[in-house]
Amino acid sequence: MEQTVSNIFQLRETVAETTKKGYGFLSHLKSDLVCQHLPVIMLTSRSGNKHRQLAMNLGASAYFSKPFKENKLLATIGELIN
Repeated sequence: MEQTVSNIFQLRETVAETTKKGYGFLSHLKSDLVCQHLPVIMLTSRSGNKHRQLAMNLGASAYFSKPFKENKLLATIGELIN
């Protein structure tokens, strides 16, 4: 539990340090030794294969484009945190 809380605070600091969004933030997060193990779900309006592949190559754990199925998103979140 203590390690999880520490990781959350480290992630918060990482987010606060960067003004990057989307792919830039994902790339930044995955290059951070403390945060790189954290699962990341990309939720975007871009539904093309090119964008999905880029996100996955950068280290996204899952990719959802809008509109998305809520039950599928919740199932994916459940899988990633267990």
